[in-house]
Amino acid sequence: MSYFKELEERSPSGLMEVFDSDALPPDVSEEERPLWFEEVAILLAEGGEAGVDFLTQRIEGADTAKLAAILSALTFGKEHLSEDKRAKARDLLLSFLGHPDELVVARAVDSLGHLDDQEETERVWPLLRHPSPYVVASVHRFLRQHAPEKAWPILLDGLKSPDPIVRQSALDELDELGRPEALAAIRPLLDDEDADVRQAAETAVEHLEQYLAEAP
Repeated sequence: MSYFKELEERSPSGLMEVFDSDALPPDVSEEERPLWFEEVAILLAEGGEAGVDFLTQRIEGADTAKLAAILSALTFGKEHLSEDKRAKARDLLLSFLGHPDELVVARAVDSLGHLDDQEETERVWPLLRHPSPYVVASVHRFLRQHAPEKAWPILLDGLKSPDPIVRQSALDELDELGRPEALAAIRPLLDDEDADVRQAAETAVEHLEQYLAEAP
């Protein structure tokens, strides 16, 4: 279901017109612009190969919001892509791992994660040293999905990060891993100075304690 309900009723050609336009509806703020174009791009990609082709043709000259939207959506239509086009999509995403904008890099990593293979783990791994916490968070998600054993010590270390976005990301992914032995490291963050981190810690503790209670 789309966050912007009006988009759900648009035809593929209508969505293409919206994506090509720089105008936003009156009820969509400038701060929501990246989300608006991401929703449009995802709906196009989910619609089939024509939508994916349209998006890839719009990469050149796209501003940051639209470029991030394209990269985010690219693999939502992966079931419509031939093996050859999936390989091209992977190569395209890899080419953006060194992009200067943090949003673009993070979206590229997340989309690589959606391709459901582990081949690019070594290419993504160095981005743990990226200065952007959003990129680091995307690497957390990628590693948890594709290299969980390697992710385990990295996520535990992420709990000690001075950046609350990284701490929250580490908590979320440790929660997803479902390993109750993380509880001792997580509980101190119940008193974290950041409200979002505290909430993530509470959720993780609740879930992991439940796993522990249900363990044979």
